[in-house]
Amino acid sequence: MNTYTTQLPALDAPSDLDQTLADMGERIFMRSRAEGGANCIACHTQPDAAVEKQVRPMTQMYPRYADSLLVLLDRSDKGITPIQTTLAGSAPDYDLAVVVLDASIRGEPQANPGAKPGIAKPLLLGLNDKDEMLHNGSVGGEDAKDALERLLNAERGTDAPHPFYFPASNQENVLGGGDGSTGRGALVEYLRGRTTD
Repeated sequence: MNTYTTQLPALDAPSDLDQTLADMGERIFMRSRAEGGANCIACHTQPDAAVEKQVRPMTQMYPRYADSLLVLLDRSDKGITPIQTTLAGSAPDYDLAVVVLDASIRGEPQANPGAKPGIAKPLLLGLNDKDEMLHNGSVGGEDAKDALERLLNAERGTDAPHPFYFPASNQENVLGGGDGSTGRGALVEYLRGRTTD
């Protein structure tokens, strides 16, 4: 299966892509916060790299996850994580699509070995064909540009799933300058056009 999926070509970049903005967006994606970037590369792979087997802890992707956990099915006698959900935060159903499959099968969370469940890093390919972001489609928009803009906008708040924004509220040095909206637009453009080429 890995051999088959590895040879599948990525979708082509959209024809209306602003390449100058996309190039700036790639720098933002790759650079650390100290360098004015978004530091996306800390969690997401480069387009031509294989997905790592390690998963990210659920609490990293949704900080309120550990509050008010409700076990729906205890599977501890089988050595796998209980199917559970959280009743807390702005999106308590964020985990429902992923906890059924025990993320530990793919590897332990990088930041917290032994912690379960977790989320595998997506490739971030073909985003221009989506108008809903995150694995459960909880951040939507009129089109890919709008949905990605909403995903990366700090107005969603620190309690939202995937609370990683550009620019960060405490970030002074920002690629794209100004209030950060130009840089966020560039990052959106890069993500819309991301391919394996």
